[in-house]
Amino acid sequence: MHENQLRFFEDLMFRNVSTESAPPGGFKKPHDNFNVSEIEREKSAVLQYLRELRFHMPSEERLAWAIDTYFGRVIDLLNRAYKYIENGVTKNRQSYAKVFAALQEILSFLEQRYGRYMDVNTCLPISHEMQLKDALIEGFFFFKTSAENANISPALVEIIESVFADFVETEEFGKTSYGRIYYLSALITALGKLSPMTDEAIQHTLIALNFNCPAFVKHFTQNLPEDPGVLVFILKEVNQISAAPGFALNPLYTTVKEQLSAWLNHEIGYLAGSSANVAPPPVMKDAAPVRKIMTTLSVPQLAHMLKLFTDLGIIVHDNKTELLEAFAAMFRTGKTDNISPESLRNNYYGENASVSSSVRDIFVAVINKSKGII
Repeated sequence: MHENQLRFFEDLMFRNVSTESAPPGGFKKPHDNFNVSEIEREKSAVLQYLRELRFHMPSEERLAWAIDTYFGRVIDLLNRAYKYIENGVTKNRQSYAKVFAALQEILSFLEQRYGRYMDVNTCLPISHEMQLKDALIEGFFFFKTSAENANISPALVEIIESVFADFVETEEFGKTSYGRIYYLSALITALGKLSPMTDEAIQHTLIALNFNCPAFVKHFTQNLPEDPGVLVFILKEVNQISAAPGFALNPLYTTVKEQLSAWLNHEIGYLAGSSANVAPPPVMKDAAPVRKIMTTLSVPQLAHMLKLFTDLGIIVHDNKTELLEAFAAMFRTGKTDNISPESLRNNYYGENASVSSSVRDIFVAVINKSKGII
Protein backbone atom coordinates (compact mmCIF):
# COMPACT_ATOMS: atom_id res chain seq x y z
CA MET A 1 0.00 0.00 0.00
CA HIS A 2 2.74 2.48 0.98
CA GLU A 3 4.34 2.27 -2.46
CA ASN A 4 1.49 4.37 -3.96
CA GLN A 5 1.47 7.15 -1.37
CA LEU A 6 4.00 9.30 -3.22
CA ARG A 7 2.68 8.63 -6.72
CA PHE A 8 1.24 12.14 -7.10
CA PHE A 9 4.62 13.76 -6.42
CA GLU A 10 6.50 11.23 -8.51
CA ASP A 11 4.23 11.95 -11.48
CA LEU A 12 5.04 15.65 -11.12
CA MET A 13 8.76 15.07 -10.80
CA PHE A 14 9.15 12.41 -13.47
CA ARG A 15 12.46 12.80 -15.28
CA ASN A 16 12.46 14.81 -18.45
CA VAL A 17 15.93 14.00 -19.72
CA SER A 18 16.23 11.32 -22.40
CA THR A 19 19.09 8.86 -21.92
CA GLU A 20 20.11 5.55 -23.38
CA SER A 21 18.30 3.82 -20.50
CA ALA A 22 15.05 5.72 -21.08
CA PRO A 23 11.88 3.67 -21.66
CA PRO A 24 10.26 3.65 -25.12
CA GLY A 25 9.12 7.18 -25.91
CA GLY A 26 11.59 8.71 -23.47
CA PHE A 27 10.89 10.13 -20.03
CA LYS A 28 7.95 12.42 -19.40
CA LYS A 29 8.56 16.09 -18.87
CA PRO A 30 7.58 17.61 -15.53
CA HIS A 31 4.07 19.00 -15.45
CA ASP A 32 3.79 22.75 -15.85
CA ASN A 33 0.04 22.82 -15.36
CA PHE A 34 -1.60 21.31 -12.29
CA ASN A 35 -3.93 22.28 -9.52
CA VAL A 36 -1.82 23.76 -6.71
CA SER A 37 -4.51 22.88 -4.16
CA GLU A 38 -3.76 19.23 -4.89
CA ILE A 39 -0.31 19.67 -3.41
CA GLU A 40 -1.64 20.43 0.07
CA ARG A 41 -4.22 17.67 -0.15
CA GLU A 42 -1.68 15.04 -1.23
CA LYS A 43 0.88 16.24 1.31
CA SER A 44 -1.68 15.94 4.10
CA ALA A 45 -2.63 12.45 2.90
CA VAL A 46 1.02 11.33 2.94
CA LEU A 47 1.62 12.77 6.43
CA GLN A 48 -1.52 11.13 7.79
CA TYR A 49 -0.46 7.80 6.34
CA LEU A 50 3.01 8.14 7.85
CA ARG A 51 1.52 8.93 11.27
CA GLU A 52 -0.36 5.64 11.17
CA LEU A 53 2.29 3.62 9.35
CA ARG A 54 3.66 1.78 12.37
CA PHE A 55 0.18 0.41 13.11
CA HIS A 56 -0.13 -1.05 9.60
CA MET A 57 3.22 -2.84 9.55
CA PRO A 58 3.24 -6.51 10.61
CA SER A 59 6.74 -6.26 12.11
CA GLU A 60 9.45 -3.84 13.17
CA GLU A 61 11.61 -5.12 10.32
CA ARG A 62 8.89 -4.37 7.78
CA LEU A 63 8.43 -0.90 9.26
CA ALA A 64 12.17 -0.19 9.04
CA TRP A 65 12.20 -1.28 5.40
CA ALA A 66 9.17 0.90 4.56
CA ILE A 67 10.65 3.97 6.27
CA ASP A 68 14.05 3.51 4.65
CA THR A 69 12.32 3.26 1.27
CA TYR A 70 10.34 6.43 1.98
CA PHE A 71 13.48 8.34 2.91
CA GLY A 72 15.13 7.41 -0.37
CA ARG A 73 12.12 8.29 -2.50
CA VAL A 74 11.40 11.63 -0.80
CA ILE A 75 15.06 12.70 -1.04
CA ASP A 76 15.13 11.75 -4.71
CA LEU A 77 11.99 13.81 -5.34
CA LEU A 78 13.44 16.79 -3.46
CA ASN A 79 16.59 16.64 -5.58
CA ARG A 80 14.55 16.52 -8.77
CA ALA A 81 12.39 19.47 -7.73
CA TYR A 82 15.47 21.47 -6.78
CA LYS A 83 17.14 20.80 -10.13
CA TYR A 84 13.99 21.59 -12.09
CA ILE A 85 13.67 24.95 -10.33
CA GLU A 86 17.36 25.92 -10.33
CA ASN A 87 18.11 24.76 -13.86
CA GLY A 88 15.04 26.32 -15.40
CA VAL A 89 13.62 23.02 -16.66
CA THR A 90 10.15 24.18 -15.72
CA LYS A 91 8.57 27.58 -16.30
CA ASN A 92 6.16 27.06 -13.41
CA ARG A 93 8.72 27.87 -10.67
CA GLN A 94 6.15 29.09 -8.16
CA SER A 95 4.14 25.89 -8.28
CA TYR A 96 7.25 23.74 -8.07
CA ALA A 97 8.44 25.79 -5.11
CA LYS A 98 5.21 24.70 -3.36
CA VAL A 99 5.91 21.09 -4.31
CA PHE A 100 9.43 21.47 -2.95
CA ALA A 101 8.14 22.92 0.33
CA ALA A 102 5.62 20.08 0.69
CA LEU A 103 8.34 17.47 0.15
CA GLN A 104 10.56 19.21 2.69
CA GLU A 105 7.76 19.02 5.25
CA ILE A 106 7.33 15.30 4.56
CA LEU A 107 11.08 14.70 4.95
CA SER A 108 11.19 16.72 8.17
CA PHE A 109 8.35 14.60 9.57
CA LEU A 110 10.21 11.40 8.63
CA GLU A 111 13.41 12.64 10.29
CA GLN A 112 11.63 13.55 13.51
CA ARG A 113 9.24 10.59 13.79
CA TYR A 114 11.26 7.78 12.20
CA GLY A 115 14.86 8.99 12.25
CA ARG A 116 16.10 5.89 14.07
CA TYR A 117 15.05 3.70 11.14
CA MET A 118 17.02 5.69 8.60
CA ASP A 119 20.25 4.33 7.15
CA VAL A 120 22.94 6.81 8.23
CA ASN A 121 24.64 6.25 4.86
CA THR A 122 21.65 7.84 3.10
CA CYS A 123 22.76 10.99 1.26
CA LEU A 124 21.31 14.35 2.22
CA PRO A 125 19.10 16.25 -0.21
CA ILE A 126 21.14 18.71 -2.26
CA SER A 127 19.35 21.72 -0.78
CA HIS A 128 19.98 20.55 2.80
CA GLU A 129 23.63 19.86 2.09
CA MET A 130 24.20 23.33 0.65
CA GLN A 131 22.69 24.99 3.73
CA LEU A 132 24.63 22.82 6.16
CA LYS A 133 27.84 23.27 4.19
CA ASP A 134 27.74 27.03 4.75
CA ALA A 135 27.13 26.55 8.47
CA LEU A 136 29.98 24.04 8.79
CA ILE A 137 32.41 26.27 6.90
CA GLU A 138 31.55 29.15 9.21
CA GLY A 139 31.93 26.93 12.28
CA PHE A 140 35.28 25.54 11.17
CA PHE A 141 36.82 28.95 10.43
CA PHE A 142 35.61 30.19 13.81
CA PHE A 143 37.42 27.24 15.41
CA LYS A 144 40.53 27.82 13.27
CA THR A 145 40.70 31.49 14.29
CA SER A 146 40.25 30.57 17.97
CA ALA A 147 42.94 27.90 17.66
CA GLU A 148 45.41 30.37 16.17
CA ASN A 149 44.69 32.88 18.96
CA ALA A 150 45.22 30.13 21.55
CA ASN A 151 48.54 29.05 19.97
CA ILE A 152 47.27 25.55 19.23
CA SER A 153 49.66 23.29 17.34
CA PRO A 154 49.32 24.11 13.61
CA ALA A 155 49.83 20.41 12.83
CA LEU A 156 46.81 19.48 14.98
CA VAL A 157 44.63 22.16 13.34
CA GLU A 158 45.77 20.96 9.91
CA ILE A 159 44.71 17.39 10.71
CA ILE A 160 41.22 18.57 11.67
CA GLU A 161 41.08 20.82 8.61
CA SER A 162 41.91 17.87 6.33
CA VAL A 163 38.66 16.17 7.37
CA PHE A 164 36.64 19.16 6.19
CA ALA A 165 38.70 19.75 3.02
CA ASP A 166 36.91 17.30 0.71
CA PHE A 167 33.52 18.35 1.99
CA VAL A 168 34.21 22.09 1.83
CA GLU A 169 36.07 22.20 -1.50
CA THR A 170 33.87 19.92 -3.58
CA GLU A 171 31.42 21.50 -5.99
CA GLU A 172 29.42 18.29 -6.34
CA PHE A 173 26.42 18.02 -4.07
CA GLY A 174 24.23 15.07 -3.12
CA LYS A 175 27.13 12.82 -2.07
CA THR A 176 27.29 13.54 1.68
CA SER A 177 25.58 11.10 4.03
CA TYR A 178 23.48 11.95 7.07
CA GLY A 179 26.03 10.12 9.22
CA ARG A 180 28.94 12.18 7.88
CA ILE A 181 27.22 15.54 8.27
CA TYR A 182 26.04 14.62 11.77
CA TYR A 183 29.59 13.71 12.79
CA LEU A 184 31.12 16.89 11.35
CA SER A 185 28.44 19.03 13.00
CA ALA A 186 29.00 17.39 16.40
CA LEU A 187 32.77 17.74 16.00
CA ILE A 188 32.74 21.44 15.16
CA THR A 189 30.18 22.15 17.92
CA ALA A 190 32.28 20.37 20.55
CA LEU A 191 35.50 22.09 19.47
CA GLY A 192 33.80 25.48 19.47
CA LYS A 193 32.70 25.04 23.09
CA LEU A 194 36.20 24.39 24.47
CA SER A 195 37.21 26.93 27.08
CA PRO A 196 40.07 27.27 27.62
CA MET A 197 41.19 25.88 24.28
CA THR A 198 44.39 23.85 24.63
CA ASP A 199 46.09 21.11 22.65
CA GLU A 200 45.24 18.63 25.40
CA ALA A 201 41.56 19.67 25.48
CA ILE A 202 41.28 19.33 21.70
CA GLN A 203 42.94 15.90 21.75
CA HIS A 204 40.62 14.68 24.50
CA THR A 205 37.62 15.92 22.49
CA LEU A 206 38.84 14.11 19.38
CA ILE A 207 39.27 10.88 21.35
CA ALA A 208 35.80 11.25 22.92
CA LEU A 209 34.27 11.69 19.44
CA ASN A 210 36.27 8.76 18.03
CA PHE A 211 38.31 10.84 15.58
CA ASN A 212 39.97 7.65 14.33
CA CYS A 213 42.16 9.31 11.72
CA PRO A 214 45.64 7.72 11.27
CA ALA A 215 47.21 11.18 11.07
CA PHE A 216 45.79 12.07 14.50
CA VAL A 217 47.06 8.84 16.07
CA LYS A 218 50.52 9.57 14.65
CA HIS A 219 50.41 13.17 15.91
CA PHE A 220 49.32 12.06 19.39
CA THR A 221 52.06 9.45 19.75
CA GLN A 222 55.06 10.91 17.94
CA ASN A 223 56.26 13.28 20.68
CA LEU A 224 55.52 11.20 23.78
CA PRO A 225 58.43 10.69 26.20
CA GLU A 226 60.19 7.33 26.36
CA ASP A 227 59.29 6.92 30.01
CA PRO A 228 57.14 3.89 30.98
CA GLY A 229 55.79 5.66 34.05
CA VAL A 230 54.60 8.67 32.07
CA LEU A 231 53.15 6.45 29.34
CA VAL A 232 51.22 4.41 31.93
CA PHE A 233 49.67 7.65 33.20
CA ILE A 234 48.77 8.72 29.64
CA LEU A 235 47.28 5.27 28.95
CA LYS A 236 45.14 5.62 32.06
CA GLU A 237 43.95 9.05 30.89
CA VAL A 238 43.07 7.76 27.42
CA ASN A 239 41.14 4.80 28.82
CA GLN A 240 39.20 7.04 31.19
CA ILE A 241 37.94 9.36 28.45
CA SER A 242 34.24 8.71 28.00
CA ALA A 243 33.59 7.98 24.32
CA ALA A 244 30.36 9.20 22.70
CA PRO A 245 28.42 6.06 21.66
CA GLY A 246 27.92 5.52 17.95
CA PHE A 247 30.40 8.18 16.82
CA ALA A 248 33.18 7.43 14.34
CA LEU A 249 34.98 9.52 11.76
CA ASN A 250 35.72 6.32 9.84
CA PRO A 251 33.18 3.62 10.83
CA LEU A 252 35.23 0.81 9.25
CA TYR A 253 38.37 1.61 11.30
CA THR A 254 39.05 0.53 14.87
CA THR A 255 38.27 3.22 17.44
CA VAL A 256 40.89 5.82 18.23
CA LYS A 257 40.92 4.64 21.86
CA GLU A 258 41.74 1.11 20.71
CA GLN A 259 44.52 2.36 18.43
CA LEU A 260 46.08 4.58 21.10
CA SER A 261 45.73 1.93 23.83
CA ALA A 262 47.40 -0.68 21.63
CA TRP A 263 50.27 1.67 20.76
CA LEU A 264 50.80 2.74 24.38
CA ASN A 265 50.67 -0.83 25.71
CA HIS A 266 53.19 -1.97 23.13
CA GLU A 267 55.52 0.97 23.80
CA ILE A 268 55.30 0.51 27.58
CA GLY A 269 56.06 -3.19 27.21
CA TYR A 270 58.99 -2.48 24.90
CA LEU A 271 60.49 0.15 27.21
CA ALA A 272 60.02 -2.15 30.19
CA GLY A 273 61.93 -4.89 28.37
CA SER A 274 58.89 -6.94 27.40
CA SER A 275 56.52 -7.00 24.39
CA ALA A 276 53.70 -8.11 26.68
CA ASN A 277 51.38 -5.86 28.66
CA VAL A 278 52.98 -3.70 31.31
CA ALA A 279 51.48 -5.84 34.07
CA PRO A 280 50.26 -9.22 32.78
CA PRO A 281 47.68 -10.87 35.00
CA PRO A 282 48.87 -13.84 37.05
CA VAL A 283 48.18 -17.28 35.61
CA MET A 284 45.83 -19.37 37.71
CA LYS A 285 47.51 -22.75 37.41
CA ASP A 286 44.84 -24.61 39.32
CA ALA A 287 41.94 -23.08 37.44
CA ALA A 288 39.95 -25.50 35.32
CA PRO A 289 40.03 -24.80 31.56
CA VAL A 290 37.02 -22.87 30.31
CA ARG A 291 34.81 -24.96 28.05
CA LYS A 292 33.73 -23.17 24.90
CA ILE A 293 30.05 -22.84 24.10
CA MET A 294 28.95 -24.74 21.01
CA THR A 295 26.75 -22.81 18.56
CA THR A 296 25.08 -23.93 15.35
CA LEU A 297 25.56 -20.42 13.98
CA SER A 298 28.26 -19.87 11.39
CA VAL A 299 30.99 -17.33 12.14
CA PRO A 300 29.39 -14.75 9.77
CA GLN A 301 25.99 -15.26 11.44
CA LEU A 302 27.49 -14.91 14.93
CA ALA A 303 29.28 -11.71 13.90
CA HIS A 304 26.14 -10.28 12.29
CA MET A 305 24.04 -10.98 15.38
CA LEU A 306 26.69 -9.38 17.60
CA LYS A 307 26.66 -6.30 15.33
CA LEU A 308 22.87 -6.03 15.61
CA PHE A 309 22.95 -6.36 19.40
CA THR A 310 25.66 -3.70 19.78
CA ASP A 311 23.96 -1.32 17.32
CA LEU A 312 20.70 -1.64 19.25
CA GLY A 313 22.43 -1.16 22.60
CA ILE A 314 21.50 -4.64 23.86
CA ILE A 315 25.19 -5.45 24.31
CA VAL A 316 27.23 -2.45 25.46
CA HIS A 317 31.03 -2.34 25.48
CA ASP A 318 33.20 0.61 24.44
CA ASN A 319 36.10 -1.55 23.23
CA LYS A 320 35.11 -3.51 20.12
CA THR A 321 38.43 -5.38 19.99
CA GLU A 322 37.91 -6.74 23.51
CA LEU A 323 34.31 -7.63 22.74
CA LEU A 324 35.16 -9.52 19.54
CA GLU A 325 38.06 -11.34 21.21
CA ALA A 326 35.77 -12.35 24.08
CA PHE A 327 33.14 -13.80 21.73
CA ALA A 328 35.80 -15.55 19.65
CA ALA A 329 37.19 -17.15 22.81
CA MET A 330 33.76 -18.04 24.19
CA PHE A 331 32.23 -19.86 21.21
CA ARG A 332 33.02 -22.72 18.85
CA THR A 333 31.13 -23.85 15.77
CA GLY A 334 30.56 -27.17 14.06
CA LYS A 335 33.38 -26.34 11.65
CA THR A 336 35.99 -24.89 14.01
CA ASP A 337 36.88 -25.09 17.67
CA ASN A 338 38.89 -21.88 17.50
CA ILE A 339 37.18 -18.83 16.00
CA SER A 340 39.68 -16.28 14.76
CA PRO A 341 39.05 -12.81 16.26
CA GLU A 342 40.13 -11.36 12.92
CA SER A 343 37.56 -13.47 11.06
CA LEU A 344 34.89 -12.36 13.52
CA ARG A 345 35.96 -8.72 13.05
CA ASN A 346 35.85 -8.92 9.24
CA ASN A 347 32.35 -10.37 9.33
CA TYR A 348 31.27 -7.88 12.01
CA TYR A 349 32.11 -4.89 9.82
CA GLY A 350 31.37 -6.55 6.47
CA GLU A 351 28.02 -6.68 4.70
CA ASN A 352 26.59 -9.85 3.21
CA ALA A 353 23.00 -10.04 1.98
CA SER A 354 22.75 -13.83 2.32
CA VAL A 355 24.01 -13.71 5.91
CA SER A 356 21.54 -10.93 6.76
CA SER A 357 18.72 -12.98 5.24
CA SER A 358 19.66 -16.12 7.18
CA VAL A 359 19.86 -14.16 10.45
CA ARG A 360 16.43 -12.67 9.81
CA ASP A 361 15.07 -16.20 9.40
CA ILE A 362 16.60 -17.13 12.75
CA PHE A 363 14.99 -14.13 14.47
CA VAL A 364 11.64 -15.00 12.91
CA ALA A 365 11.97 -18.50 14.38
CA VAL A 366 12.86 -16.98 17.77
CA ILE A 367 9.80 -14.67 17.64
CA ASN A 368 7.53 -17.58 16.72
CA LYS A 369 8.95 -19.62 19.55
CA SER A 370 8.41 -16.72 21.95
CA LYS A 371 4.80 -16.37 20.81
CA GLY A 372 4.31 -20.06 21.48
CA ILE A 373 5.57 -19.67 25.03
CA ILE A 374 3.33 -16.69 25.68
